Amino acid sequence: METVRTASSSGYYLWRNGDFASINTYLTNVDWFDILCRFPAACDMWRAFASVVSDAVNQFVPTKQRICRHKIQLKPQYPKEIR
Repeated sequence: METVRTASSSGYYLWRNGDFASINTYLTNVDWFDILCRFPAACDMWRAFASVVSDAVNQFVPTKQRICRHKIQLKPQYPKEIR
C-alpha cells in the first residue's frame, strides 16, 4: 500500500477528471477481509482502510500544481528596543 502521489498545499486534485470506474474496480478487487483482519484495533483498521482509498485516489485522480505568481515580501520584525 504505497502512495503514488498526494495532493499537497502546492497542488490539488482534479476530481472532475477522475477515473471513477477504475477506482470502483480497484476497490472491488481489494481483499478487505484480509486487510481488516490484520489489524485488531479500530484505529489501525481505519489507517489501513484510508491508505487503500488514498492509493486508489492517487492512482486514478489527476492532480495539478498551483503556480504562485506573487511573491509576498514580509517586513522584517524587529523588537521595540531596536526600532
